[in-house]
Amino acid sequence: MPAAKDARKATPPVPAASKVNPAIPAASLPAAAKPAQNIADPSRPAGLVSEAANGSKGDTAFVFIVDQDLRSFLQDFARRYGLRADIASGIRGKLSQVKLPSQPRDLLRELATRYEIEWTFEGDVLKVTSRSEMGTRILPLGNVAFNDWIAELNSAGIDTSRYTPIPMQGSKAAIMTAPVTYLSRAAAILEVLKTGQEASSELRIIRAGVSQKVQFD
Repeated sequence: MPAAKDARKATPPVPAASKVNPAIPAASLPAAAKPAQNIADPSRPAGLVSEAANGSKGDTAFVFIVDQDLRSFLQDFARRYGLRADIASGIRGKLSQVKLPSQPRDLLRELATRYEIEWTFEGDVLKVTSRSEMGTRILPLGNVAFNDWIAELNSAGIDTSRYTPIPMQGSKAAIMTAPVTYLSRAAAILEVLKTGQEASSELRIIRAGVSQKVQFD
């Protein structure tokens, strides 16, 4: 009997559920966001369990957060996909015994509902702000075509699927509701396009030291 007792003592402890980590699918992330290959299982976010409703293939998978700070979770989430996390200082919260969808965008939408946060992808950056930082602006387009502006935003890595500008009927302007930092970047890109068009529509002629600007309609 003493031998059996010693054998029980030598048996290593079973890892706690909080050390099991999910394999979150990357299908719904932007192209820049791919699971980081250098992140081994032990370094993935602690406190998570990946499951399916009844264990069958047809069930919707989810992740279960045992206990983790919201900021820490978002940083780990971004790192899991090789993204950088830009999280506003006012983001606070605690995830305790919380079940979330495993699809990345669905997971972020659920967090947005629970904690009143706003998120977007900008290239390889996951940006998270408080909902209180939302704003609305009317942006004059000038001679810039609306679709050209949208294409330029997308090529700059700004995720327009999250906060889509709306063209205003009967005027060369668009209205946009988004976090103020997002609005500033979108407006800055529009101004660059407008400046470029203005420069291309002007011809400066110099005769005998006199500069004359000719404007093309």
